[in-house]
Amino acid sequence: MRVAKDFADLGGQAKEPGKDTEDELEDLRICTEDFEEAFLKFTPWASQARRPATMGRIEMDSVIGHQDAKKELIDHLVHPINNPEIYDSLGLSCSGGVLLHGPPGTGKTMLGRAAASLANVQFMAVSGPDFLSKWVGESERAVREMFQRAEELAPVVLFFDEFDAIGRNRDSSEGSQHSSSVVAQLLTMMDGLKPSDGIYLMASTNKAELIDDAFLRPGRFNQSIEVGALTNDLFYEFFQMQIGTIPSTISNQEWIAASNRLRDKVTGAELKGFVDQIKHCSARRCIEEKTEVCLKTEDLEHGLQASRHLFRTVAPVHVNEEKLEEWSEEQDDEDDWVIL
Repeated sequence: MRVAKDFADLGGQAKEPGKDTEDELEDLRICTEDFEEAFLKFTPWASQARRPATMGRIEMDSVIGHQDAKKELIDHLVHPINNPEIYDSLGLSCSGGVLLHGPPGTGKTMLGRAAASLANVQFMAVSGPDFLSKWVGESERAVREMFQRAEELAPVVLFFDEFDAIGRNRDSSEGSQHSSSVVAQLLTMMDGLKPSDGIYLMASTNKAELIDDAFLRPGRFNQSIEVGALTNDLFYEFFQMQIGTIPSTISNQEWIAASNRLRDKVTGAELKGFVDQIKHCSARRCIEEKTEVCLKTEDLEHGLQASRHLFRTVAPVHVNEEKLEEWSEEQDDEDDWVIL
């Protein structure tokens, strides 16, 4: 689908430059060869300023942890995009999708962006609930239009966020008739994709068990990758990535000590919230004291106080009830006590 601005721009590039007089303009003719040459320099309006190298680019190294998930993404998404001839010669489809699943805030969307940047293709993120409409047929039309937009931006990674909202199991979902029609439309569009279309599917969900089994067969989302919480040994590296070049007097030992006070597994979103608390404390202090921006130990302590829900839980002390039941007043002989 082209907009009027696209045709105007294409016609402008097809015109031969340098003919300014009225006599010369009367003899001006635009031929097929002019359009063919203009197509080489033409960029559709829908994809202008959306180049993967400049907009929303995320490097794989900037995503802390998730090494297994990164390897699987490279094997099942990046390599097929960058080496289609090898997969074609082996009879393998390059358009098979990848499903990322795990708790909220673990960085599933960020991993999708990083994979698209590594493959040097555009990234188109859509949210599952955005497709849902109370009007009959509107949800199905939105699905068709979304695939048309992706085709215009190809090569592109089409990323479905909260996929369980539209790909919910048809047997157990509420409003099953409406849900079934949306699922059927999605399946139809996915089955119609060819490697030459340049559309590569990804999706993320917090509840993989709710997704219809039809999406998980080979040729659709045939690869499922778990993205879990970060372990304690990665917290220090995450903090250093978040702080970056911000001036700070907090020592490495203090960051490590703070990491050890947190529980073993925490999501990236929770860790970022902890760092943001430290930054807010620092901003408030700098405004009150009218000093330059600098993170200090007191900011770290305030951040820890505001993030107690991330602390390690202390195991409760269990009293030996059997010993208490065996105690009796007769056995409590005064001579057995030693007073210091």
